Amino acid sequence: MNLKNTIAIILLTQLAWGCHKSERPFVIAQVCLQSIEDKEDFIALLREAAQSEGMTFKNSSAKTVTELDAISKITPHYTVSSKIINIGLIGSDGFGATASNIGMPDNQIAVGFSKGKRPKQARLFSRTLVARIEKRWKVELISGEYGARGMSDCEISQHVSPP
Repeated sequence: MNLKNTIAIILLTQLAWGCHKSERPFVIAQVCLQSIEDKEDFIALLREAAQSEGMTFKNSSAKTVTELDAISKITPHYTVSSKIINIGLIGSDGFGATASNIGMPDNQIAVGFSKGKRPKQARLFSRTLVARIEKRWKVELISGEYGARGMSDCEISQHVSPP
């Protein structure tokens, strides 16, 4: 495991679960945004999902950029993207989701779902959120056992504005 992945795991665990016992996600949805501009729409979708499910929405993207930037100053060859996404959706009893593109291309986001003490509700939430995401973007589901690996067929579209 490289330094970037180790840092990502530490930050994601702290973001999503705070003082709760950490657990691996039971499933990961890998999302392919068609453009970097889709980032704000994706974040809005997560915010709406958290609100509709009565969950806490925590966007730590800016804080994560600052923290990783500090690490990059002491770690040779470590660069930080300003397009980092690091968001937690936290439900009661520890279930929820964490969305991040740390360690992945800027337009690819891994959404990991954890069950906490409410596995049935967590699975229903994961299916509901993935269905909402799939209405707009390509999604690949993988086991949380292996971790996100990135999508080989996820290219950024070149949007051309009409004259």
